[in-house]
Amino acid sequence: MFKFNDYPSIKEMHKRYLKHDYASTKALINVVDKNALGAEAKFEKTMNKQDAFNLLYEKVIFDELIKEKPDIFDESKQKYKKWDSIIGSDFSKIPNSDKIILILLVEENGGIYRLPPSYYI
Repeated sequence: MFKFNDYPSIKEMHKRYLKHDYASTKALINVVDKNALGAEAKFEKTMNKQDAFNLLYEKVIFDELIKEKPDIFDESKQKYKKWDSIIGSDFSKIPNSDKIILILLVEENGGIYRLPPSYYI
């Protein structure tokens, strides 16, 4: 688990992220399992909210971690790479499809990129 207590702004966004994630999961269940009336429209609306929130969360993570520029472990290559080679130094230049990497660095069961062990409990 990421050391959220060391990064209060990330911790606050993490709490909000969990609420959005729960709402999205619940909306998806209503579509898939329950086939509830109007569930698809609600799911789409919920996902749009989550996408907008994710962009804010990604920016907060970037703004905190860019100060340290930690090396990032590439699980697929089994080696560390420099922050700039994975993330870069300008948030606006990161393709939107790649910004999710930032969330995955701090959330459980992240993607192929991980921070050094000192960032986790």
